[in-house]
Amino acid sequence: MEYELYYKKPVDEMRLQKATEFNDKHIYWLISENGRQSKLGNFKRLATYHSGRREEDYDYDMYEFTEGDVLAENRKYIYSVHIPDSEKTKKNMQAVEHIKYLTYPVYYTSEPVPASAPEPA
Repeated sequence: MEYELYYKKPVDEMRLQKATEFNDKHIYWLISENGRQSKLGNFKRLATYHSGRREEDYDYDMYEFTEGDVLAENRKYIYSVHIPDSEKTKKNMQAVEHIKYLTYPVYYTSEPVPASAPEPA
């Protein structure tokens, strides 16, 4: 059996842009005014919370991500990078353990490449 091998480059974090949309097709970072970066991960939802304090009852919006949350008023500090269509790249792909190519992980399709018919003798 023969398998085609592929390697996957990580998402280029140097192409960060101000976040204008929030969905599962981006990875997000919080970049403070002094340039400190913290990864927020994938977008989960925009939620509204109630403070619950009697003397200061108010609602606030929060962007929720897989690795952190950000108050909606700090949206200007949220940056993102587009992720290539992961469904196409993940479908039927299996990681090859302990093998790297140019420091990137190596994958193979779980379906073997059809072998060519032997030449007639």
